[in-house]
Amino acid sequence: MRRRQAVALTGVFGLAGCLRMQNNTPSDTTGGSEEERDNPDGGGPPPGESNAYDSRSDAIAFVSEPATDGTLDLDWGTDELPDGVAYSRGSSGGGGTTGPADTYYNSSQFSIEPTSSEAFKIDADADVEIRFDDVARDTTASFVVGDEFDGIEATRIRISLGGEGSVTKVEPQFFDRTREETATMFAGEWTGDTDMFYEATFGEYAVELVVDGTSRGRTGSRVLGMGYQWRLAQTESTCFLTRHGLVSEDVEATLRIERSHVSANQRPDEGVFEFDLSALDVDAGAYNWTIEIHEASEQRPYHIYLPIYGRAIEIQVP
Repeated sequence: MRRRQAVALTGVFGLAGCLRMQNNTPSDTTGGSEEERDNPDGGGPPPGESNAYDSRSDAIAFVSEPATDGTLDLDWGTDELPDGVAYSRGSSGGGGTTGPADTYYNSSQFSIEPTSSEAFKIDADADVEIRFDDVARDTTASFVVGDEFDGIEATRIRISLGGEGSVTKVEPQFFDRTREETATMFAGEWTGDTDMFYEATFGEYAVELVVDGTSRGRTGSRVLGMGYQWRLAQTESTCFLTRHGLVSEDVEATLRIERSHVSANQRPDEGVFEFDLSALDVDAGAYNWTIEIHEASEQRPYHIYLPIYGRAIEIQVP
């Protein structure tokens, strides 16, 4: 196996041999819609060596190593309607953390809002529980807000787990326009089967808001990526991303750099998504990039099952 060393360039070059996607993912960062991503420029380790290979087979072998074959009966195209609480329409962010042996983890965030135009109005000292049901495996985890809750009128509640699906140090963010801070977090305790968030690369979840023992509403179920372990590698004109067996062959994966994008070919037998970099229309330079695993549609907005953020750099191959 021969891996090529990446060297940053200035100037303008043709795409082949010059575009390299940096596989460093931000550490413990979250994102939302394009308008509200917390850290679009990364913030993780600085750009380093790109996983660039001479051989297609070597690149695939590297990327597919963490791929798993596990399956679940997930409803990727659910028609279940929300009742009082819905997944937010304008938020599709996620968190990323560094994993072992050149791998990374990404998880989608949970973001819920009222189905009406009113906010979640919750009185001070109320007993507040956010309940997460894994409908495919019939198990539940909850976050119970502590005694110091002082009331809120939240237009949205966001819960961003670590990239590997860990709830450690995770507290929900309550977005309230009447407060000075962008989002308010209240301490509390996780209960139930918290391991469910990282036992599979995707799960089907419904979220319920319970106040003083009474349900304020429940979302429809939605497939979201949790603890998705991945690698990235390239040849001269092709990029590969880890594809787990749990991914439906009916979904799409799209690589976006600047205003250009390319859809992936799924290679389930090889455990990879394959992107043709020669189809991208970008000049030389360093860019943020996004890979979205999303519902089968090329027209936004669409439901994103999992977003992965990173960087791309132009290089010269010795």
